[in-house]
Amino acid sequence: TVTTDRSVLVADCHNNRIAVMNTDLKHKRYITHQTMTSPVDVKVNNNKLYVLSDEDNECLHVFSLTGEKIRSLIICNNQVSNYYSFCLDKKQNILMADYRTYNIKVFSQEGALLHTLEYREDRGNTIRP
Repeated sequence: TVTTDRSVLVADCHNNRIAVMNTDLKHKRYITHQTMTSPVDVKVNNNKLYVLSDEDNECLHVFSLTGEKIRSLIICNNQVSNYYSFCLDKKQNILMADYRTYNIKVFSQEGALLHTLEYREDRGNTIRP
């Protein structure tokens, strides 16, 4: 992920951190936190906060640009059976693909499930609130 200040963010799941680099890929700093155990994806939202998915904890963590932890969103608990990546829409809702069910779950910024986009080969795509 590239930020508005042209920093490059990389989830480093083997070292439990987010690497922040310049666009020439020279290291600037790391973001670490004791609750982050396996970051697999990182995005920047409209408020310039880092949002990262933590596979082991099945949650998303939100950090400030300075690396201060703002909050954790436990949105995967019994709602998404397995995921690795996510994206943010224009309203900053969180979209997560569940690769076991082939569904896309849409969550609010606060972690509330808004709706599910279901895919069924025999019936096409449906939206379920």
